[in-house]
Amino acid sequence: MEVPIKNYTFQGFHEWLKSNSKNFSRKLKLVCLFSAFNDWEQPSRLLTLTRLLESRGFEIKPMGEIRQLSTSYVDPETGQVIPVKYYCYLSQDTQILRCFTTATSDDIEKTLEPVTEGPGLYHLWMNPSAFRELMNWILGKRGAKATYFVASRVSPVSLDAKIRPDDKRTIVYYGDDAEDTLNEHEYHYGVIPNTVRMHVPEFGDLQINARGIFAYFGGDMEFLFETSKRAIDLVLRTKKIIDSSRVDVVPLKTSDKELELIHLTPWRIELERFLDSNEFQELLQQLEASDFAVYNSIIMEGSLHAESTILDEIKRTIFTFTADNHTIYISPRYDSSFESFFRFYQTIVERFDSGARCASQVEAAE
Repeated sequence: MEVPIKNYTFQGFHEWLKSNSKNFSRKLKLVCLFSAFNDWEQPSRLLTLTRLLESRGFEIKPMGEIRQLSTSYVDPETGQVIPVKYYCYLSQDTQILRCFTTATSDDIEKTLEPVTEGPGLYHLWMNPSAFRELMNWILGKRGAKATYFVASRVSPVSLDAKIRPDDKRTIVYYGDDAEDTLNEHEYHYGVIPNTVRMHVPEFGDLQINARGIFAYFGGDMEFLFETSKRAIDLVLRTKKIIDSSRVDVVPLKTSDKELELIHLTPWRIELERFLDSNEFQELLQQLEASDFAVYNSIIMEGSLHAESTILDEIKRTIFTFTADNHTIYISPRYDSSFESFFRFYQTIVERFDSGARCASQVEAAE
């Protein structure tokens, strides 16, 4: 993908994409990522988005509100150097990084995906409820139909299955009856969709992915922009809940001392499954399989009360959680990050309880 080098506004770049849409049919992808940054350069911070990406081998060229990111990798089979380019926009309000590219899925996996494995960036994952809401919004349009899906059962304990419930599985399906087939496979095999391609007669063909990757297959490109914005809005509901958790230092004066008390505001995950001591042990195993190290676990039998300290070995942050039979309460520490909390929630949903919902102390569950 080559874009003329000049300064663009975000809207101007959209207009350029739409005017060249015929060149991108079946090629253009939009990758949406959460970031810990609200600008490319922030003088007050040691780590900036620019420095993070440059440390991962990206060359960055400013183009107004857009940045051209160039990198490459070596194909392990052919030894050929594969160049890859992204054209990215960072929203200061939402801190969402939108990356447009005509790179293949393999190119994205080898160049952009590894950046999400450290602090600073994380993919825009949609929980099954949000993903289904987005899919139903598209399929609710006149004449719309699903034509392709990929659905997986990541863990044998994450969702009920009527057929061979102990097996992990991934199902790939093409067909004009993809929506009905997906519903049947969800019921019988306990799979969760992560990629769905849909044909909408008045708008075009679009593929959505639960990790925030959207593929344009022709038609009105404005539909791609509208769909991705709706997905971002759905996920920001969860972010708002997680961001409500915090650590506050409360000053306290006595007659002879000045003290500082630590006040923690947790967020919670409401479980669909009933959590007993055996289930809690299974939960810890699933967390450890996803690179969360578990320390200082305390489990009280009967009406379950459990506590653990968690080290996110990928995002390098620490937090604690307590659990009862129905709810997990997550408490931040000074180095806790949204990315780490979000990854924790994703792991709970994908590997343990697909019906788990995120909630603040005062808001309804998401």
